[in-house]
Amino acid sequence: YRECDLWVPRKNGKTGLAAGLALYLMLADREPAAEVYGAANDREQAKLVFKDAKEMVSRSELVDEINIFKSSMVHPDTLSSYQALSSEAANKDGLNPSGLVWDEFHEAKSQDLYDKLTTGSDARRQPLFLFLSTAGSNRMGMAYRRFKAARDVLTRKRKNPEWLVIICQAGEKDDWKKESTWKKANPGWGVSVKPDKVRAAFRKTLVDPVEEAAFRRKDGERHRVSHY
Repeated sequence: YRECDLWVPRKNGKTGLAAGLALYLMLADREPAAEVYGAANDREQAKLVFKDAKEMVSRSELVDEINIFKSSMVHPDTLSSYQALSSEAANKDGLNPSGLVWDEFHEAKSQDLYDKLTTGSDARRQPLFLFLSTAGSNRMGMAYRRFKAARDVLTRKRKNPEWLVIICQAGEKDDWKKESTWKKANPGWGVSVKPDKVRAAFRKTLVDPVEEAAFRRKDGERHRVSHY
């Protein structure tokens, strides 16, 4: 695989997964002088994944091998690095990414940044671009276009053997009011996703229609048909 999309409800551990994969791409992918970049809607969002990766390093034997800075880390022997980027496309032309981890992709706004980060890896032997996101609501943006393309790959309407797509959501005919539907959409149910909190959020929908829309997008069955 050269691309991977993971669309999953919030609180299902995607940030920790992204951090682990970023470290793997930096340290164990056998890519000389690997360059792994973390992107998001802004640098603070990108640093959430970096923060988890930093914590993983600090709690392992890697702590003595890697130099950690405010928004980047470098292995001094291999010169491999991982850096949390700002959302501005300026000054990104010279990047040579071997790995890209883009968190909360549904909030992505810059087509220019996307193009620069995904087209600068021609010299790499085996680049991997990972896009992770919860649900979105803007059907006019670049994230929705990518989601539709990813869904087409998953349903085999489009062939791309180098693109791994994982979408955690309920089926079209699943009842959004049933707990079995919530479990189906949330792989971390009972672990990182706390059932009592989801049940409490559901009870709010019974008295407030506005809460229903938020629940169905964020906590329940994730829009039933899609994440949008």
